[in-house]
Amino acid sequence: MVFIKRRAKLIFVLMAVLIGSAWYIVKRENDYFTHLNRITNKFIGEMEKEHGFSCFSIGGSLAGNIKKVSLKFYCHEKKSIEEARELEIDSVERFCEMINSHKKIRPHLEEFPFTNERIGITVCFRNKDSKKFPPEESISLVMSCREKIFYDVEFNDHRPNQTLLEENYSEAYVKVKGTVAEKL
Repeated sequence: MVFIKRRAKLIFVLMAVLIGSAWYIVKRENDYFTHLNRITNKFIGEMEKEHGFSCFSIGGSLAGNIKKVSLKFYCHEKKSIEEARELEIDSVERFCEMINSHKKIRPHLEEFPFTNERIGITVCFRNKDSKKFPPEESISLVMSCREKIFYDVEFNDHRPNQTLLEENYSEAYVKVKGTVAEKL
């Protein structure tokens, strides 16, 4: 009789562990952080492969639902304003496309479709030693924020950063794509 009670307890514990594990897996599959991480990691992989970027920061406004997503990258190539503009527009548009095409994340978005205003991508242009390129050779940073794109130079001495150009995202989009962005 004692043997049967021990075996019943063991079976009960094993069933509890299995049910708990299954619950955790289902809960994790429905967790929007899991979906956002999958999308973000795929996007980061694409940026590394296509442009040689390395991501150094991920953030956003994610409490309750997804309001904004921000990524920061290093690029180890010199870029002009025109080249940086194209990189920025293409990156933001691609990330928006990836988020909007993922059906499981849609209920967790602040708005659908998720728009470029809710994506913040910053690319810092540095040499392999993480030193800034001289300002006469390359911009130091391109950043999309609050429906604008900023192009900055940073100096290797103690002077403050200088914004060379600030333009509306829609204007930059037209310069890169040759057409006005379609509102979904």
